Amino acid sequence: MKKRGASLKKVLISAYLNNNLGDDLFVKILCERYPQTQFYIYENKAKLRAFTDINNLHVIYPNPLFKLIDKIPHKLFSKSFVRTVIGIFMDAHVCIGGSLFIENNNWKTKIKRDKGKLINNKPNFLLGCNFGPYKKTQFYESYQNIFSKYDDVCFRDMQSYELFKELPSVRLAQDVVFNLDYQGEETSEKTVGISLIDVSNRDNLAPYKAAYLQKMKQVCEYYINKNYQVALFSFCKYEGDETAIAELLQLLDTKYKPKVKVVPYEDNLASALAELNKVEIMYATRFHSMILGFLFNKKVFPIIYSKKMTNVLHDINFQGNYCEIKDIDRLEIEELDQLDYKELDMQHIIKDSNQQFRQLDKYLVNDWN
Repeated sequence: MKKRGASLKKVLISAYLNNNLGDDLFVKILCERYPQTQFYIYENKAKLRAFTDINNLHVIYPNPLFKLIDKIPHKLFSKSFVRTVIGIFMDAHVCIGGSLFIENNNWKTKIKRDKGKLINNKPNFLLGCNFGPYKKTQFYESYQNIFSKYDDVCFRDMQSYELFKELPSVRLAQDVVFNLDYQGEETSEKTVGISLIDVSNRDNLAPYKAAYLQKMKQVCEYYINKNYQVALFSFCKYEGDETAIAELLQLLDTKYKPKVKVVPYEDNLASALAELNKVEIMYATRFHSMILGFLFNKKVFPIIYSKKMTNVLHDINFQGNYCEIKDIDRLEIEELDQLDYKELDMQHIIKDSNQQFRQLDKYLVNDWN
């Protein structure tokens, strides 16, 4: 849904940018919603190839001089002095993303960086995220302090909202990607889509790697034997999706491979969305392959790698079947024909997702100051 901005405001974007299809969609949706607003990103050029056709998005690259200026602030404070200066010339700041606040071994540095993203004396908006997983109370309390400095915080799942609902700026709405204004025709070919992740990169899932790939092999063979084409989707090369696809292809018997195509995400959102829209059934390990499957009215079988997926399934009242990677051995291939694909109330979900931008609409469209 596009909005007509009341004035040419300048907004600095913070986002997870790593050529990840789901996260790139956040930026696309934000910029297209407010065509009269001028958005700015301070980021490396290699991470922004997907946005070359977004006319109201401007990129400020960290050139050698900027990197030199930032060397000491980065080392001492985990903060960019250049970005702070850029913020002086902005009207507002929007931090948009999904799993932005996961506790890891480098969590103290991450807290400093996230605190440094705020622009002083300007409106700050935090949209689309979930919180965790986390273990340390200090991690939670640090972010409670950071979130309190935002003018608006909108989580995408009830569990995250419950953690911070005492803060007056905290709200809840469905995932931002449900806002995608996709103009492609509703179509389905006799194709099964499978989005994969490299579980070896995730300590809690690495022990299930062989079982996961073996089961995905069985899914491929099952549908090929039923005269389906299989499309293997990579959402993020950097995080190992293409590695997982290559490993799966090695397991497949040669006779099946002509019926399998690989769909890598190569910084072309339009092409990736068109390919996703062609499938009839989506076996979704990637979070946003699940969301897009629902949005495009596909039959979706979620393969859960993170609690954020089950949280959202619960929030949207998903009644169908799903399986966690740690339980993938229990998925009986013979039962795939009996899978129960219940339709979701997408009209309600999309309307609720629109609320992610409620406060930003007031600022950019209705021009509150």
